[in-house]
Amino acid sequence: ALLGRGVLRLWADDLAGAHDDLLGLLAVGAGGSASFQLLVATALAQVEYRLGRWDEAAAHAELGASTADDFGQAWLASQAHAVAALVPAARGEWERAATHLRAARAACAPGNTSAHVSTAAAEALAATAKGDHEVAIAALMPLTRTNLSDEPAVALWRTILADALVNAGEPARAEAVLVPCELLAMDRERRSVLAAAARARAGLHAARHEPVEAETGYQVALEHSAKIDMPFEEARIRLAYGTFLRRRGRRAAAAEQLEAAQLTLSRLGALPYLEQCDLELAASGRAVLRPQDTARLGLTPQEHTVAVLISRGLTNRQAARKLVLSVKTVEYHLSHIYTKLGIASRTALVGRLSDLRGE
Repeated sequence: ALLGRGVLRLWADDLAGAHDDLLGLLAVGAGGSASFQLLVATALAQVEYRLGRWDEAAAHAELGASTADDFGQAWLASQAHAVAALVPAARGEWERAATHLRAARAACAPGNTSAHVSTAAAEALAATAKGDHEVAIAALMPLTRTNLSDEPAVALWRTILADALVNAGEPARAEAVLVPCELLAMDRERRSVLAAAARARAGLHAARHEPVEAETGYQVALEHSAKIDMPFEEARIRLAYGTFLRRRGRRAAAAEQLEAAQLTLSRLGALPYLEQCDLELAASGRAVLRPQDTARLGLTPQEHTVAVLISRGLTNRQAARKLVLSVKTVEYHLSHIYTKLGIASRTALVGRLSDLRGE
């Protein structure tokens, strides 16, 4: 019952509740069957992937995939390996992602609809991270010809396909794919799907040279993402929005979105997206400051992130909320930053980071 509730909470965007249910089950379910442990670990990995807890997500996904292989759980192996491919694909760990995708595809049995959906979506996400939109289309297009569940959380693959079609220069096909997803998400108020669909819709308007509608779409996407804790999706929205603004010649506004995206992508280790973000920031006239730059000053990655946020004018409380830390933890990091840099004020911190950027 708890497993069922955890999955329903995942689908309904109650990620905190889903995490509590599933993490508790993982601790007490060690003596359960292999299939039960596999289902819990895989569902928990999906929740943590959305919450931006990628190290934990990768560990639990690997647990699910290895359990499927070690105990011969062939009917669950495909989904377990598909989930295990998500974090490495988003981080640009191509070989590791490819290994899981091959295993997922090999385990896909005819008639196992959920396995085919999860595998195709994982393949498309890996292709998207590489910028290979044709491969993403090839993976997902067959799903449009099948009788799948109309639950928006299950149909999230439609937003991935719509993105790929827009980037491949096929806006009409993207429209046809996106509309059913948008209608269902609005009807059932699935914020995660609404945010992804609004981002895809904004990209579609941009491709059609409809800048007013595109900007509205990105703002709507951010409004939806603000109501659910999905940092990677929010970062992707800001990256797309910043890219759109930069191409419209609005470099200052673009940099604001891109810097916010950069911070999250850097924390997650989403290197393919981070590289794209850095290129857009450079094109917007902003120097890029990476953790390796502040490492020369002795700052840890966590201290780097706190220093960047504080240098942008955030209060300790705002920085704590952004990083999902306590205010005391931010204060602790800030005191270490000041000591390491030999400074005593926020103004001095801004100056030191500006020197590093060469500004």
